[in-house]
Amino acid sequence: PVAPVVSFKSGISEAAHALTKIGMTQRNLASTYQGQPLPDASGTGVRYSATLTGQIRQIPLATAAAFLAPFPWQWFWTTGDTGQARLLAIGEAVMLAVLAPWLARGAWRALASGEIPALFLLGTCLPMAAIVGLSITNLGTLFRLRLQFLLPLIVLAAAYNVRAKGVELVR
Repeated sequence: PVAPVVSFKSGISEAAHALTKIGMTQRNLASTYQGQPLPDASGTGVRYSATLTGQIRQIPLATAAAFLAPFPWQWFWTTGDTGQARLLAIGEAVMLAVLAPWLARGAWRALASGEIPALFLLGTCLPMAAIVGLSITNLGTLFRLRLQFLLPLIVLAAAYNVRAKGVELVR
C-alpha cells in the first residue's frame, strides 16, 4: 500500500480545525463554569474564542498565563475547584515571577547561540507552553502541567547563563 500524500494546505487546514475545536471547548467550559457564564473562567485574562484568528491573538497571553499563573489577584481566591490548595501555589508563583527575567535571558542566549539542541528545546517547550495556556482552563491542572515545559527551560537557561559567565560545564 502507498502512504497517503498530505499537502501543506491540508496540514494547515487540520491545524486550523484543531485550534477552532480548542476554542469551542474553552467556550463551552467557560459558559458552564460554576453555573454562570464567564468570559474568562480561569481569571488569567485568556479569552475563549472559537475562531482561528481569535486563538492566534491569545497566544502571547496564554503563554504568559502558562508560565506565571496564578496571578496576584488570584492568590486568595479560596472558592472553586482549587480551594485552599491555591494558597500553596503562591510561593511558586512568586519564585517564577522572580526567575522570569533570568529564564528569558537564558532562552535568548540559547536562541542566539544557534546550537541545534538549544533551538530544538526552545522550539518544543515554547509552543507547548502556548498550547497548555490556550487549552487548560483549570488553574490546578495548569499548575501541574507547566512542569513539562518549565523544567527543561530552567535547565537550558542555567546552562546558557552559566556559559555566558565563561564557565564551561563540559570539557
